[in-house]
Amino acid sequence: SLVLKTGHFMGAYYIINLSIMPAFILAYYRLMGKRKSKSKYTMFIIIALLVSIVSGNPLPIEILMIILSPLLYIFYLILVGSAFVIVSILGSLPGYSVNGALFTAMPGSIIDLIWNMQNPPLFESSVILLVSCLFFFMLFYVATIFYFKKCTIGFLSMHSAKNIAEKTKEAMGGID
Repeated sequence: SLVLKTGHFMGAYYIINLSIMPAFILAYYRLMGKRKSKSKYTMFIIIALLVSIVSGNPLPIEILMIILSPLLYIFYLILVGSAFVIVSILGSLPGYSVNGALFTAMPGSIIDLIWNMQNPPLFESSVILLVSCLFFFMLFYVATIFYFKKCTIGFLSMHSAKNIAEKTKEAMGGID
């Protein structure tokens, strides 16, 4: 039987912060359009990735996701619920560990995962989390690209006004 400990249900936060959020950010960056448009936002993308991976705080990116893609956000919520279930089924419940420094007191961050991997009893659990992170990353990356390519017109994208007007006209049924 499992022994409950502080932060027992933190395992899914690693999946959220280390894979789902970066997948959304990188997929959206990939779809931004031309290289000139991308180069303007490269530093923002790097900072957003670091906020997710290092700080373990998905809220700013979740708010962006709600604004940009509400239907994708619903899929995100389903994945988050699934992450909690899968982590529990696989028994990958590393809990929450702090090594004494305030900087490392961020549950679900890469710092906390590295600390857990150095702890022999939590190593196997951490490896299971990393494999789960890879699976969820690929799933949400593909879902994000599909959503923005097939399910949206792209009002908030970096495309030209003419391109947006043409897509809007097609979505409304044409000029007729």
